Amino acid sequence: MREILKSLGKRKLANILILLQIILSLMYFFITAISIQKTFQIYQEVPKKLNTDVEQIVIVEVNSEDEINLTNELFQTFCETVKKETDVEKIGTYHTSWLECQQLGLDLTAIEVDRDIDWIRQIETEEGRGFNEEDFDPAQTNGTKEHPFPLLIGHELRQQHSIQIGDKFADTNNKNYVVTGVLKKGSLWFQQSIPEGMFLTLDNQAVRPLLNPSELQMYYYFKVSDHASGSETAEKIESIAERYQIELSADAVSSRLDEQFDDDLRENMQWLCFSLILLVMIAIGLATIILARMYSRKKEIGIRMALGYTFWQICRLLVGEVLVLVLSGWILTVTGVKIMYGGGEYLGGARLYTGIFLSLKIILLGGAAALLMCMPTVIALIVKFRKLQPNNLIGGNE
Repeated sequence: MREILKSLGKRKLANILILLQIILSLMYFFITAISIQKTFQIYQEVPKKLNTDVEQIVIVEVNSEDEINLTNELFQTFCETVKKETDVEKIGTYHTSWLECQQLGLDLTAIEVDRDIDWIRQIETEEGRGFNEEDFDPAQTNGTKEHPFPLLIGHELRQQHSIQIGDKFADTNNKNYVVTGVLKKGSLWFQQSIPEGMFLTLDNQAVRPLLNPSELQMYYYFKVSDHASGSETAEKIESIAERYQIELSADAVSSRLDEQFDDDLRENMQWLCFSLILLVMIAIGLATIILARMYSRKKEIGIRMALGYTFWQICRLLVGEVLVLVLSGWILTVTGVKIMYGGGEYLGGARLYTGIFLSLKIILLGGAAALLMCMPTVIALIVKFRKLQPNNLIGGNE
């Protein structure tokens, strides 16, 4: 190993240029692989996080900007009609808002969930209690000191601020809250809409009830009975909406996921193919450069053979130089990508779990790509070196 490093040190500039080529090609491959990982992450993880089949959930996107014609009362009437005329069993929604409390120095994301959303995603607590029926009753819960809003806080949030079950505080809007439970460590929730597949970690966030909102939400979720088709029910929902002159779009969550998966995969596969072509080109270029270097070192090789070096010892030296360069490039690339994508994505103080991160699978896949990239060089060195005769090595230029 010391001999290999000593040999590499004699040609620092050339080796640095080769190393940069390897790093740039592997960097592009890693970034492309991470992007494809996000595509599969959304498609695979969303169904796992739901309490029901994605084919039986219809997502309804409401044009809530039409404030003149569309009121909350009209929309509730529309929902009741949908339940009567279709196979929709439940309707739920949730909302992402901000919770600011100067008293505790809190400024965080709060997930507001209505009472009919638990069939989509369970909210689990490790201490205290979750929400009950009274928590969603405006007569029992109105944000006053006598009837504060219940609040579930994240695991990390409790530790950072030493919050205890039963603690009360007010936000910047003078709404009062009482901590009723601590969320289970590692809890996740959907950031905006389910088909987007962006999960919000709740360890440093909070969850509170959504109390019969007077303001319409952008997304609603309709639970379709098991014997009915989600796609067909979505068409019926849009038809009923036309009767009420409500602008909305309805699709089965499975359809949205399939469409997004196909689009993302099609786009990313093009970049993956390009990255593989780039790796092949770098591999060929690397083999050409190393072979040219071997021929320029004929005198050195001849002297080593005269000193008793065998064919395999010299091959091991030449191949070792290539492997050290490629391995160094892989390690440096992993380090760089880890710095870029190791921390995930953040929205304010909340971490988003989107699949955009450097996973162990991608690290190992990049290592395999690096080894395959140096194989043409290794094969070419062995084949070409076998053809060199001792008399051809005398008088070579190093």
